[in-house]
Amino acid sequence: MILQVITSKMNITALKEKIQTGNYGQANYQLVVICHLLQTPELRDNKKNIAKVLQQKNKGLKRNVSHFMNCPVWKVLTIKGIIIKISDGYKLNLTQKSTNTQRKEILKLCKELLK
Repeated sequence: MILQVITSKMNITALKEKIQTGNYGQANYQLVVICHLLQTPELRDNKKNIAKVLQQKNKGLKRNVSHFMNCPVWKVLTIKGIIIKISDGYKLNLTQKSTNTQRKEILKLCKELLK
């Protein structure tokens, strides 16, 4: 099976729609990554910092950071076009600057889905 990576940037409405209609299975990894990046000033962070957040949000798994550095979440979110790889990590794949109100709305949605 060939997987096609979505490379075009999405607007904030498309991101919200993808979050609302996403299939997250049993793991919270995708939502944790999205939530974390939404809370960073430039919607980006290095992979190790994001992996540490994943570890913290999944303490019950008792896994080391390398588990989260190598888990499929990076590939899944990249294929879905939600994040893009940058030199030192990952960035939300948005076409426009998001307002604080938009970020808060999507962050609230992510946190509700994480419950």
